[in-house]
Amino acid sequence: MLKKLLLVFCLMLVLSAVPMAIAQLPANNAEVVAAFEKEGPLTQKDIDGFIQMMSKEKGISSEAEVLAMFKDAGFTEARGSYVATKISLAVSLIHLGDQADAFLSQNKVHDVLKPSKDELELVKKNMDKIQKSATGK
Repeated sequence: MLKKLLLVFCLMLVLSAVPMAIAQLPANNAEVVAAFEKEGPLTQKDIDGFIQMMSKEKGISSEAEVLAMFKDAGFTEARGSYVATKISLAVSLIHLGDQADAFLSQNKVHDVLKPSKDELELVKKNMDKIQKSATGK
């Protein structure tokens, strides 16, 4: 249980940094959605980049640092925001189990951010590495 709480806490730290990067995306929600719709499905390369970002995200306090973190991981601003948001959401959904659908509908998560079955499987396959990068253990 403690391990899950630490993971969720670390993922929330990443999610708190993402809005700074999203600020660099187009100005309104429709444009952000349109930018995200151009992004392809999550790949192992995305997971590896996310893990790299998680291991470096501690102490990030500015938009410039978030953008540099995305660049270091091989992401554009849009892809980095998309990947961080989608993987963090996938991890949360995996931990929610049977309550995942209720969470998605209650929070009105846009379809572009809902992980596919293949993306959820990819995240599950990498869960140990994601947890280690998030907790530092």
